[in-house]
Amino acid sequence: MILKENIKINGVKPELTLVLSIADKIWSNHNQELVVTELTGGKHGTASLHYVGLAADLRTRYFSDEEKEIVASELRKALGENYDVVVEKTHIHIEFQPK
Repeated sequence: MILKENIKINGVKPELTLVLSIADKIWSNHNQELVVTELTGGKHGTASLHYVGLAADLRTRYFSDEEKEIVASELRKALGENYDVVVEKTHIHIEFQPK
C-alpha cells in the first residue's frame, strides 16, 4: 500500500483502517498496488466523512471500467452494509456510514 505524497492521515478512525487492509488485499489480487489518494484532507463537500476520518479515496486509473466495477463489488461484499463504496471517474470512494 502506498499513501499519495502529502496525504493527511490525522484523525483516521479504526473503521477506516479495516477498509485499507481489505482494499490492499483486493488490489493485490488484481495485480495492482493500492494507492490511497485521500483520507482526511483534500477538498470535499461540507458534510464529507473525509473530514472526520471515515472516508478514503483509492486510485483506480490502472483498472478498466469493468475491472473498477468488479473491484467495487468485491469491496462491498467484504465490507458489508455499513460501508458505502462509490465508483468515481478517477477513484473508488469508500466511507463508513452505518445504516
